[in-house]
Amino acid sequence: MDDHANYTCGVYNVAGVRFTRPATLTVFVNGEWSNWGSWSPCQLAPGLTAQGLKCGIGTQKRVRHCSNPTPVNNGQFCPGESVQVTECTILCPPIDGFWSPWSQWSICSHECTQVRRRICNNPIPEYGGHDCFGSDFLIKNCTGGLCRKNFDQISLSIISIHLNAYDL
Repeated sequence: MDDHANYTCGVYNVAGVRFTRPATLTVFVNGEWSNWGSWSPCQLAPGLTAQGLKCGIGTQKRVRHCSNPTPVNNGQFCPGESVQVTECTILCPPIDGFWSPWSQWSICSHECTQVRRRICNNPIPEYGGHDCFGSDFLIKNCTGGLCRKNFDQISLSIISIHLNAYDL
């Protein structure tokens, strides 16, 4: 595109031709923006990760160019910014919970039972992941059915039967 030129005017009459001095005409073309480009992929800032996962809050940008048209002959550059930046989110994938190893069995209680436990923390469920499946504790009889508590109850029943027999 050529937006400047030298022009000369001529007058023709019976006496001849007379030309003016050359004049330069310059057209100043101001710049205009192109359309915005597409948004870039969401980028996390270095070190911004959730438990080592590439997820969380980041930024993305898009650009436009002062090329529709480009400024010519000292025309003004496009007003405004050529880059837009916005916040974006990369969703973290769901993390399902899994059980820790079982604890040791507890000592035998006065109720003749032992307990052991586990915790849903290997890892803890996050980001919509599933909780651990199953119970977090187990109970078992610790004397094979022969418990002092049971023995005392059986003894009292037998004594009661004997006493009732003597009352007759």
